[in-house]
Amino acid sequence: MIKTASYSIQMAYDITDIEKKDAKNSVIYFNFFIQEMKIAEDYLDQGYTSFKDFGKTTDSDDAYKNRVFLRNYRDEVKEKFKKIKTDALKAQRSLSQFILDGEIKKLDESFVTAVEELDKQIDNFIEIFNSLQSKDFFQILVASCEAIKKECAQLKDLVDERIVPHINKNILSFNWIDDEKKKNNLQDEHKVPHIIELSEKNNKQSKNK
Repeated sequence: MIKTASYSIQMAYDITDIEKKDAKNSVIYFNFFIQEMKIAEDYLDQGYTSFKDFGKTTDSDDAYKNRVFLRNYRDEVKEKFKKIKTDALKAQRSLSQFILDGEIKKLDESFVTAVEELDKQIDNFIEIFNSLQSKDFFQILVASCEAIKKECAQLKDLVDERIVPHINKNILSFNWIDDEKKKNNLQDEHKVPHIIELSEKNNKQSKNK
């Protein structure tokens, strides 16, 4: 326990260049995961938006009549979320060498749990299409879409508000100055103030006389 705590405290100071590179890659993996999850959620929304209104006015057999369209939609949603599960695994594995950091371990466990919960909701979503002749099909489908969207929102918050900031601050040692530079696209400036340049130039000229 003491060893783990000590490791956590000193991580920002003892990280090698190779580990920093791996940490940067980890941030890239997590950001890419979030981007791909948004693509999958956007596709889910195409049906969700229509089904919310459609379900209020349809007959009980409308879902069955449109079964080809609905099953294609189901399959496409399934494939898109299957892909982000692979992206999630890559992101999670990128944290493995930092697992001795107590906070990283907690974040890792939270991420794995959140992905598993999303996966369960996708399974529930797929299962619904076995009941196309149910009079409540569209209402149940809308509720399932909302459950998926909720899990996506929680995953996004976990990555954007906790995982990536922790990597940046405690492994890569980024601070508020780095954040402002990034937001405003500012470059590091190491130029010596002009008055000091003149002073140093005069000193050199005096020594050479």
